[in-house]
Amino acid sequence: MGKVLSKFNKAHLKEKILAPETVEALCKYDFPGNIRELANIIERLVVVTEKERIEARDLPNAILGYQNKEMPYPFLFEGIPLKDALEKYEYLIIQHAVRKYDSQREVAKALKVDQGTISRKIKKYSLYKNDVILHK
Repeated sequence: MGKVLSKFNKAHLKEKILAPETVEALCKYDFPGNIRELANIIERLVVVTEKERIEARDLPNAILGYQNKEMPYPFLFEGIPLKDALEKYEYLIIQHAVRKYDSQREVAKALKVDQGTISRKIKKYSLYKNDVILHK
Protein backbone atom coordinates (compact mmCIF):
# COMPACT_ATOMS: atom_id res chain seq x y z
CA MET A 1 0.00 0.00 0.00
CA GLY A 2 2.91 2.30 0.74
CA LYS A 3 4.31 1.99 -2.78
CA VAL A 4 0.94 2.85 -4.30
CA LEU A 5 0.58 5.88 -2.03
CA SER A 6 4.11 7.03 -2.88
CA LYS A 7 3.40 6.64 -6.60
CA PHE A 8 0.30 8.85 -6.45
CA ASN A 9 1.89 11.37 -4.07
CA LYS A 10 4.67 11.81 -6.61
CA ALA A 11 2.29 11.92 -9.60
CA HIS A 12 0.10 14.59 -7.98
CA LEU A 13 2.87 16.45 -6.14
CA LYS A 14 1.39 15.66 -2.71
CA GLU A 15 2.74 14.35 0.59
CA LYS A 16 -0.26 12.46 1.96
CA ILE A 17 -0.02 9.83 4.67
CA LEU A 18 -2.51 7.18 5.72
CA ALA A 19 -3.70 7.16 9.32
CA PRO A 20 -3.35 3.73 10.98
CA GLU A 21 -7.15 3.27 11.13
CA THR A 22 -7.30 4.02 7.40
CA VAL A 23 -4.76 1.31 6.65
CA GLU A 24 -6.68 -1.08 8.91
CA ALA A 25 -9.98 -0.38 7.11
CA LEU A 26 -8.34 -0.84 3.70
CA CYS A 27 -6.77 -4.13 4.80
CA LYS A 28 -10.11 -5.47 6.06
CA TYR A 29 -12.01 -4.61 2.88
CA ASP A 30 -12.48 -7.37 0.29
CA PHE A 31 -11.80 -5.48 -2.94
CA PRO A 32 -14.16 -6.84 -5.62
CA GLY A 33 -12.20 -4.92 -8.24
CA ASN A 34 -8.86 -6.36 -7.06
CA ILE A 35 -5.66 -4.34 -6.64
CA ARG A 36 -6.67 -1.87 -9.34
CA GLU A 37 -9.67 -0.81 -7.25
CA LEU A 38 -7.39 -0.28 -4.25
CA ALA A 39 -5.05 1.83 -6.39
CA ASN A 40 -7.99 3.89 -7.70
CA ILE A 41 -9.23 4.54 -4.18
CA ILE A 42 -5.80 5.59 -2.95
CA GLU A 43 -5.29 7.89 -5.94
CA ARG A 44 -8.71 9.46 -5.40
CA LEU A 45 -7.95 10.00 -1.70
CA VAL A 46 -4.62 11.65 -2.57
CA VAL A 47 -6.36 14.02 -4.98
CA VAL A 48 -9.58 14.77 -3.07
CA THR A 49 -8.54 14.77 0.60
CA GLU A 50 -7.62 18.29 1.66
CA LYS A 51 -5.54 17.41 4.71
CA GLU A 52 -2.12 15.77 4.61
CA ARG A 53 -3.30 12.87 6.78
CA ILE A 54 -5.94 10.65 5.17
CA GLU A 55 -8.34 9.56 7.91
CA ALA A 56 -10.68 6.56 7.85
CA ARG A 57 -13.65 8.92 7.54
CA ASP A 58 -12.25 9.99 4.15
CA LEU A 59 -12.75 6.46 2.78
CA PRO A 60 -15.77 5.54 0.65
CA ASN A 61 -18.69 4.28 2.72
CA ALA A 62 -18.53 0.84 1.12
CA ILE A 63 -15.13 0.29 2.72
CA LEU A 64 -16.21 1.53 6.11
CA GLY A 65 -19.31 -0.66 6.01
CA TYR A 66 -21.80 2.04 6.87
CA GLN A 67 -25.16 0.43 7.48
CA ASN A 68 -27.01 3.45 8.84
CA LYS A 69 -30.18 3.71 6.76
CA GLU A 70 -31.05 7.20 7.99
CA MET A 71 -27.69 8.72 7.13
CA PRO A 72 -25.93 6.58 4.51
CA TYR A 73 -23.41 9.33 3.71
CA PRO A 74 -22.33 10.95 6.98
CA PHE A 75 -19.56 12.89 5.24
CA LEU A 76 -22.27 15.22 3.97
CA PHE A 77 -22.55 16.77 7.40
CA GLU A 78 -18.95 16.83 8.53
CA GLY A 79 -18.36 20.40 7.42
CA ILE A 80 -16.84 19.63 4.05
CA PRO A 81 -17.68 22.00 1.20
CA LEU A 82 -20.80 21.20 -0.80
CA LYS A 83 -18.78 20.79 -4.00
CA ASP A 84 -16.60 18.10 -2.41
CA ALA A 85 -19.59 16.28 -0.90
CA LEU A 86 -21.38 16.30 -4.25
CA GLU A 87 -18.28 14.95 -5.97
CA LYS A 88 -17.97 12.11 -3.45
CA TYR A 89 -21.65 11.26 -3.83
CA GLU A 90 -21.45 11.39 -7.63
CA TYR A 91 -18.44 9.07 -7.53
CA LEU A 92 -20.33 6.54 -5.37
CA ILE A 93 -23.40 6.58 -7.64
CA ILE A 94 -21.40 6.12 -10.83
CA GLN A 95 -19.16 3.49 -9.22
CA HIS A 96 -22.25 1.48 -8.25
CA ALA A 97 -23.71 1.75 -11.76
CA VAL A 98 -20.43 0.73 -13.42
CA ARG A 99 -20.36 -2.41 -11.27
CA LYS A 100 -23.97 -3.21 -12.13
CA TYR A 101 -24.10 -2.57 -15.89
CA ASP A 102 -22.07 -3.89 -18.80
CA SER A 103 -21.58 -0.74 -20.88
CA GLN A 104 -21.39 3.03 -20.64
CA ARG A 105 -24.64 3.24 -22.61
CA GLU A 106 -26.43 1.09 -20.02
CA VAL A 107 -24.98 3.19 -17.18
CA ALA A 108 -26.06 6.41 -18.94
CA LYS A 109 -29.56 5.06 -19.55
CA ALA A 110 -29.94 3.92 -15.93
CA LEU A 111 -28.75 7.29 -14.60
CA LYS A 112 -30.72 9.21 -17.26
CA VAL A 113 -27.75 11.18 -18.56
CA ASP A 114 -25.93 11.41 -21.87
CA GLN A 115 -23.41 8.67 -22.66
CA GLY A 116 -20.72 11.32 -23.25
CA THR A 117 -21.23 12.58 -19.70
CA ILE A 118 -20.80 9.08 -18.31
CA SER A 119 -17.71 8.53 -20.44
CA ARG A 120 -16.08 11.68 -19.02
CA LYS A 121 -17.05 10.80 -15.44
CA ILE A 122 -15.74 7.23 -15.75
CA LYS A 123 -12.41 8.60 -16.94
CA LYS A 124 -12.40 11.36 -14.29
CA TYR A 125 -12.89 8.85 -11.47
CA SER A 126 -10.84 6.05 -13.13
CA LEU A 127 -13.69 3.61 -12.68
CA TYR A 128 -12.88 0.12 -13.90
CA LYS A 129 -14.81 -3.07 -14.47
CA ASN A 130 -12.87 -6.27 -15.04
CA ASP A 131 -9.55 -4.37 -15.18
CA VAL A 132 -10.55 -2.07 -18.08
CA ILE A 133 -12.38 1.22 -18.31
CA LEU A 134 -15.97 0.37 -19.14
CA HIS A 135 -16.51 0.31 -22.91
CA LYS A 136 -19.05 2.39 -24.80
